[in-house]
Amino acid sequence: MLLLRLFIDICLLRVTPQELPAAPFLRSLALLAYLVSGLLVLAPGEGVLRAAGMVTVDAGVMLVLLAAALHWRRQPARFDQAATALLGTGALLGLLLLPVLVLGRAGESVAGAAFPLWLALFLWGLVVSAHILRHALELPMAGGMLAAVVYFSVSLVLIEMLFPGAT
Repeated sequence: MLLLRLFIDICLLRVTPQELPAAPFLRSLALLAYLVSGLLVLAPGEGVLRAAGMVTVDAGVMLVLLAAALHWRRQPARFDQAATALLGTGALLGLLLLPVLVLGRAGESVAGAAFPLWLALFLWGLVVSAHILRHALELPMAGGMLAAVVYFSVSLVLIEMLFPGAT
């Protein structure tokens, strides 16, 4: 419960990734939660195998870009904490997205009502990622937001290249 509370507090921008333990086991647990959350979100529209590929590519892009950015900023020791924060909050936000997606799939009239909720969660996810990256990379918030947008864009382009027509 304490770990869940930390992820919630990171999502609310009250806690920095440095307050998480630097533990590879915890990072692995957060990665598993991220993959499961991604499967739950994507599988209904994409199928299980395609969704598994998409979420694996996304997680891989996230971790590779994070490692590269931390190396560039000469902060590689922050990898476990920053990766755990990105993966854990991503899993949490993914679970929050599930009811919105169910609402959107319920019918055309509801899909219109679900879009603002989806957009709000998407934008909040960018803000949370920016918050984590700014602290991990010692950047101003604008730099953290730029890093978050770069990660999202690279991931989206790569997923579209590997899985054409991804929703």
